[in-house]
Amino acid sequence: MKLIQFILALLLTIPVMGQKGKVAGTLTDKNSGETLISAYIYVEGTDIVEASDFDGKYSIELDPGTYTLKYTYIGFGDKLVNEVVVKDGEVTYLDVAMDEGSEQLDEVVVTARIIDKTENSVLLLRKKSDQIQDGLSSQEMRKFAVGSVASAVTKVTAVSVEDGKYVNIRGLGDRYSISQLNGLALPSIDPYRNSAQLDLIPTNLLDNIITSKTFSPDQPGNFAGGNLNIKTKSFPEARTFSVSLSTGYNPQTHLRNDFLTHDGGNLDWLGYGSAARARPDIFDDPQVKQYMTKNAELFARIQGNEEAANTIDKVVNAVDRNFVPHQTTQFLDRGVSVSYGNSWSVSGEGKLGILAAASYQTSFQHIPDLKEERWFLFSIDAKELINLGQYQGPESTINPVLNGLFGLAYKFNNLNSINFNLVYNHNSEKESEYFRGPRPPNIENEFIFEGRSNLFREREMINYQLTGNHVIPAANNLEINWSGSYVNAGLNAPNLRYFSNQFNLETGKSSIPLSNVDDPLMFWRNLDDEICNGKIDFEFPVNLGLSAPSKIKFGGLYSAKDRNFDEFRYIFFSPPNGNRFDGDFEAFLGDDNVGILDKEETSNKTRYIIGNYLLNNSSLGNAYVGTENITAAYLMGNFQLTDQFKIVAGARYEYTDISVASKDTMAADSVRFGNILGGDLLPSVNMIYSLSENMNLRGSYNHTLARPNLREIAPFSQFDPITTEFIIGNPGLKKTNIVNADLRWELFLQPGEIVSAGVFYKSFTNPIVSIYRNSTNPELQFSNVDKGNIYGLEFEFRKNLDFITPVLKNYKFSSNVALIKSSTIVEDQTGEGLDPAQRPFVGQAPLLLNASINYSLPESNFDAVLAYNYTADKLSNISRNGTPDVYQRARHQLDFTLAKKFDRISLALSVKNILNDDYTRSMEFFGNEYIYRSYRLGQDVGLTISYNL
Repeated sequence: MKLIQFILALLLTIPVMGQKGKVAGTLTDKNSGETLISAYIYVEGTDIVEASDFDGKYSIELDPGTYTLKYTYIGFGDKLVNEVVVKDGEVTYLDVAMDEGSEQLDEVVVTARIIDKTENSVLLLRKKSDQIQDGLSSQEMRKFAVGSVASAVTKVTAVSVEDGKYVNIRGLGDRYSISQLNGLALPSIDPYRNSAQLDLIPTNLLDNIITSKTFSPDQPGNFAGGNLNIKTKSFPEARTFSVSLSTGYNPQTHLRNDFLTHDGGNLDWLGYGSAARARPDIFDDPQVKQYMTKNAELFARIQGNEEAANTIDKVVNAVDRNFVPHQTTQFLDRGVSVSYGNSWSVSGEGKLGILAAASYQTSFQHIPDLKEERWFLFSIDAKELINLGQYQGPESTINPVLNGLFGLAYKFNNLNSINFNLVYNHNSEKESEYFRGPRPPNIENEFIFEGRSNLFREREMINYQLTGNHVIPAANNLEINWSGSYVNAGLNAPNLRYFSNQFNLETGKSSIPLSNVDDPLMFWRNLDDEICNGKIDFEFPVNLGLSAPSKIKFGGLYSAKDRNFDEFRYIFFSPPNGNRFDGDFEAFLGDDNVGILDKEETSNKTRYIIGNYLLNNSSLGNAYVGTENITAAYLMGNFQLTDQFKIVAGARYEYTDISVASKDTMAADSVRFGNILGGDLLPSVNMIYSLSENMNLRGSYNHTLARPNLREIAPFSQFDPITTEFIIGNPGLKKTNIVNADLRWELFLQPGEIVSAGVFYKSFTNPIVSIYRNSTNPELQFSNVDKGNIYGLEFEFRKNLDFITPVLKNYKFSSNVALIKSSTIVEDQTGEGLDPAQRPFVGQAPLLLNASINYSLPESNFDAVLAYNYTADKLSNISRNGTPDVYQRARHQLDFTLAKKFDRISLALSVKNILNDDYTRSMEFFGNEYIYRSYRLGQDVGLTISYNL
């Protein structure tokens, strides 16, 4: 909070005044695409001269006016660029590709600005990349009005998102894809997931998102689907200041009087509600723990012991006993963001840059008729499924999000720089739910099952990054790039409360029968990860007598993660002959029915009358500590064999050291410890053949791997109250080895236009899947199966429509399609052949489609986009004992955005989820569909107003 206050105070002191403009850009070799270091840029008619840095970038500060620039580099022909217009306080971006050996001076008239965060620049990165990759620029993110990385990446070819957070690339779930922030790994703060939660990171802090779909040795080797690199904003060439206000309306959520919520802390609105829900310290007192055990003899002693009775009275009165959501009215979504950036020339060649940004938003979501149903195959001869429960009711969520970015960069000269980034993300969910419905066969038909929950989840990530870039001319322009990061990430779920009962339709009475309804339940869960990453890369040119200088690159990485996970579970216990629940929550959990109710005095002793009190239902086996240490080294070469053909080849070695230990020190070692040790050599070959200046044919072959996460190798069972399943770890899990092959053809047309087609194939040895064990309880265990494979086709097309008729010159059509098929071997749990012999990968959709029409008037600063997305059926949940698997059903989404800039004021209007298609998970059996979960989210209308200095 202090950092945000400082940033705001700084911004308020910024004067509004005229200033010089700038020309900035990147110099590259037109043939190879490599950047040119220490090329010179002269401003004709002046004594101003500037040199490009180690990234080929340059920046020249000039008074407003029109200039001619001359670009020179040893071994290349000079190039003149005429009519370069510089405006007051603005940056004119000009990237120049130079021809080797040309003696002719080219003259180019610049008529449009090109900035490094545009769709054009991302396509240029893709064109010159050594891997097969796709990307999304901040310009495109604004056009699509996407607020987080999770929603943005769904616009990328063959990418989808599960549960609104987890990336799925080429039909492979989060286990087989990784996420990086500025080239360094992002952690997962979900104990059941491998990848980062992408809804934590807002798009207003980003320059672009690049997805590498093929592996090269200078990347981490633990991916098969893709490597998602999220690049935060770099400091600007000129001063920038922006303030934005946003709001949103959904008729299903806002201005209604049936929104569910619950009381919490004073800072719930900001997302910091854990302190108000903290687990009481008294729970850790050993003297207290002995009285929180369900035991008839112990209870009798408590009744006759003043200290014991007072202890359990203090415990039950130390917690929030509010289990029942209440209804309220919520106003509109709201948000505010502010950013400031600037750079200054300092003594000599030095340059200092700063970027600061902060944003806060609160959104609301209300689902008035969420449906949850459970079905089971009772007999192998049955033609229909048995109903285990059909529930329906409202669910409401409040989602406050706070984010910040502080960046500081210092360029000593054109060959040396150092950068510091601090990224802060805080995301909370305050959720309340009520549902009711029949739950046979445990409850007779005249009874209805009712459930209520009050949940609060707080996720936070603080990421400190330090990077350096250096070029040593005396060592043949050796490039050294290093980076390090410290990440603290956590998930805190305090005082999760669940209350269920049965309701008698005939008598109108409620009760909690112990045979089939759980007692009121309270959870505290906390996960903390500390991650340190460090890597260094060396790259230097070598002359092998080929058509162009080759490059050798080598380096290493070390990553260390420490995790601590705790879980505490408590239930409300009603003593024998106590007041049982009859539908009156205040009477059941009020002060008059918990703890010490009264006492009876006799001639020789005092007997305390005890009401409801808390029992400790925790298990140390459900808490663990773990470490994950990865050490890597690589060597690769970039060889331009001919003018058209380039090969990038090498290998990476990664050593894995993962260990986890249950906190139950009394357990046997066989059920307490899990670990994975061992090294892997990962070869890689990427080939690029330039069929023409704007056409590439790419091929790739490489080996990668996937590791189990810490929770999966922890050898203990954990109960999940949400799914009512037992999650069982497996210390015998192995790493998954993956062989990848890719082929892609791509044609780059005019700037921002592309046509591409590709095919890929992946073979998995020992893929990790979740399998139900043969057990009376639903027990899900992580296991390796022998083989798996996935293959698919990808197509992309982006083209202005003026080739049809000049009338459509302002229209652009973009589309990408992925066709994917996968399979893994399945063990038949029934012994009767009822389970499928093969299953697709969880989350793999056979068809992904994006299409959009963009209407743009650059001279009027106007954009309108109509975007469509389709995701076909995909496996969501694996079932057991012959019950059909659950699939997330196909869904269509249509969004519309409109943006208009008036001088320094910008307006953006969006209408999302226009079709309001159902989110449905279901199973099919003998031609009938059985609903598992179904709901709608309603249409969202958003409005953003921005002021840009």
